[in-house]
Amino acid sequence: MDALILCSLLVLSLTTASSTKCSLLSPEIRPPFRIVGSPCGLSEFTLSCDLHNQTTIRFDGTGDLVVKAISYHSRRLTLADPNNCVHQVFFNLDLSLTPFTYYHSLHRYTYLNCSSKLLGGIEEEVPCLSGANHHVYVVEPSFPLPPSCSAVKTVAIPFSYSRYLSDGSFGLGLTWSPTREYYNYTVVSVMAVVLIVGMVLYAKYGGQLNQEKGEETLGEYEALKVVI
Repeated sequence: MDALILCSLLVLSLTTASSTKCSLLSPEIRPPFRIVGSPCGLSEFTLSCDLHNQTTIRFDGTGDLVVKAISYHSRRLTLADPNNCVHQVFFNLDLSLTPFTYYHSLHRYTYLNCSSKLLGGIEEEVPCLSGANHHVYVVEPSFPLPPSCSAVKTVAIPFSYSRYLSDGSFGLGLTWSPTREYYNYTVVSVMAVVLIVGMVLYAKYGGQLNQEKGEETLGEYEALKVVI
């Protein structure tokens, strides 16, 4: 019986939680996520392994982002920008057609493109988006527009820019909600487990029951011969 339980648990783990990794230190990849080319998981949750064996995910407008961690319990995906310019990702990332949303609460900020630096140091320039002849700032929408600046885009993002929080992962946390496809995938997986466990039970006890039934029938036949 212990062997049967162990077999059932093994089948369950293989059917509903097939996992893989891009490297030893990479996050575990299992449904609803899947590695590219794998039949397990959902297409909206496809991940890849890059040339450096890093786990990556791709969104329209951002290119590949590095997956630092996946928490299946809290449904949190922690990402990092390999170009170390998280506010460029914030500017371009559109999650509307994906199952993901930002993990942190959002606030509306406006990206300003200025021909000269803002004086007074009230707002911090975003170095990775700026150049010698243009200076980019991320400000509150109510910020008075200076004559040398133009408002490029207002977006809902987790954080404004700060030099103290300017690494490539700050704020790049996403979460996801179970989709109908994920529900269907789970139901099919459970049904497969039930079917396979049923086959295991039948293989273990079905033959024994048939044998006992056959012996019972044979005994009745022998008893009938004696009576006749």
